[in-house]
Amino acid sequence: MRVRTTLLTATLLALAAPAIAGPAEDFQKLQDDYWAALLKNSPTLATSVGVTTYDAQLDVLSLTEFDRQAAEAAAFLERLNAIPLQSLPAAEQANYLILKRSLENSIESNRFGHRQMLYSTLGSYHDFLAGLAENQPFRTEADYANYLKRIALVPERMQAYGEISAKAAREGFTQPCVTLTRFPEAIRGSISADPSQSRFYLPFAGQKPAGLAQARWDALKAEAATLIRDRINPSFEVFASLYDSQLAGKCRQNVSISSTPQGPEYYGFLVRTYTTTNLTPDQIHQIGLQEVARIRAEESLAAMIADASNGRAPPETILRGARVPSWACRRVPWCQARFPSRA
Repeated sequence: MRVRTTLLTATLLALAAPAIAGPAEDFQKLQDDYWAALLKNSPTLATSVGVTTYDAQLDVLSLTEFDRQAAEAAAFLERLNAIPLQSLPAAEQANYLILKRSLENSIESNRFGHRQMLYSTLGSYHDFLAGLAENQPFRTEADYANYLKRIALVPERMQAYGEISAKAAREGFTQPCVTLTRFPEAIRGSISADPSQSRFYLPFAGQKPAGLAQARWDALKAEAATLIRDRINPSFEVFASLYDSQLAGKCRQNVSISSTPQGPEYYGFLVRTYTTTNLTPDQIHQIGLQEVARIRAEESLAAMIADASNGRAPPETILRGARVPSWACRRVPWCQARFPSRA
């Protein structure tokens, strides 16, 4: 009787307890947690993909936040490394490797002082702020109200932007002078004396949403104009003045990123990031030289064929009698295959 009771208890416990998760389940949970953290860290990203939870918030801008997110990425990477890659289905193995590289890049990029370089002629933080209205839908009253709460945080972010940029300039992390000749105009281009002409006002420049009372619509528009005129415009003016007084004079004459502190190491990191390889800059350069040589060889062969045949004979016929340089044939796979003696 005691044995039967014990077996029954064990069976009931087994049914009540959750099944032990396998590697695939662990990886799925990790992806879910990572995506949730990504959306929480970037409310603007969340809004752009249809998640409304953080619509009234704006991504935090501070070096402390950069460090926190890097530490968070390290924790995710530790969880990921605990999952055996080969235990996952082939499709998930690709996702695993993509996530791994993304996390590693996030962690490594935070080591460089270049993380403080928030402005350039290719895109700047103040441009990102000015374009907030261009990356989210406006359908309901809540969309407009949350947008106003979001842009109310712009002055605080602009202050942080200026402080980080000034610190970066003091430490030698600056942009090349030759790229910044029109930059002050770009900053002040986001300042509109007439709030209704500001990019921040864009959601309120169109028609009133259906179902929204006119009085409420007018109140939202008035709040937007006041925010832009009294708080956002002044914050951009402050940054423009800071640029003139503390940043413009510290631009660098050398256009190479390698001329900045940690420059060569950072350049190597960028090469690995944008090529998704672990190759060095020199190795990538050699690949480029080899490709140029291969393309030129193919062009030479194509020119020889065109000159000799004028379209009247196939390449094989022409090449059998043509004086094709061996160096050219060696660099063209189909030439090697057809004429091994010249390869």
